[in-house]
Amino acid sequence: MKKVSFILLSLLVLVSCTKIIDIELNSATKRLVIEAKISDQSVPPFVKLTRTMDYFNPENPELVSGAIVTLRSDVGESEVMEEVSEGIYKAVQIKGTPGVTYSLTVQDGDQSYEADAYLPFPVRIDTTHHFIRENRTPRDNISGYMLSLTFTDPADKTNYYRLDALKINIDTTGRHQNGSTSTVMTSDVLYNGGQTTNMLNHDQAYEPGDTVIVKLISIDEKVYHYFQQLKESAGMRAMFSSSAPANPETNLQNGAMGYFAAESVDMRMVIISDQ
Repeated sequence: MKKVSFILLSLLVLVSCTKIIDIELNSATKRLVIEAKISDQSVPPFVKLTRTMDYFNPENPELVSGAIVTLRSDVGESEVMEEVSEGIYKAVQIKGTPGVTYSLTVQDGDQSYEADAYLPFPVRIDTTHHFIRENRTPRDNISGYMLSLTFTDPADKTNYYRLDALKINIDTTGRHQNGSTSTVMTSDVLYNGGQTTNMLNHDQAYEPGDTVIVKLISIDEKVYHYFQQLKESAGMRAMFSSSAPANPETNLQNGAMGYFAAESVDMRMVIISDQ
């Protein structure tokens, strides 16, 4: 009887101590997202403006129209970028020049956002090489060709790179379409002034006849850290299925999300052949 009384008493204590906790999943405050790029290529500088969506409203982000977007350089250039379509702004006069620092200002209503980016001098690709991938473990069922890129790093300062391998798909009409992209982030901390080789396609393999555009993209330190954190965050989301990823550090000021990148690019087209 004492045992039963003790159990009943314990249940009463547990019930009396139970507290209903409301977990408030706040509707996220909308924030401006700026995706901006200037390069030494023939593509004009562009800015894409969107607004982050609510946690409970995950459809496509809202495009931001009517902003005043100004691009300047430290050599005296200045241009108000034209909105060519909803949320897309382009410059006509200013072209990307290595060795120049560019400043971006976005006026969205009564809020102003700024960022600076230095456009590095280009580093040239020495060679590319493709070879048959050997299965490294019993679970490694990816077969085909791997692709590597070799370049020599300038020794004058710390350099930061993004390496892209873009597979070009050809549809039934013979038109080229962009396919999958593999990206590698690297800096010269371990190979300053030396030659380095980087594998480009760790998670996929190419087949004979595939066409791949390989890019060696030189970027500044802040943009490097942004893309490095973004890549790591994407991997963590895939691993843990997180629905609330952390925002990477950005070179944008005043609370905007995104980045302003200044890039110099060297590229090659590689056609995978039998070996």
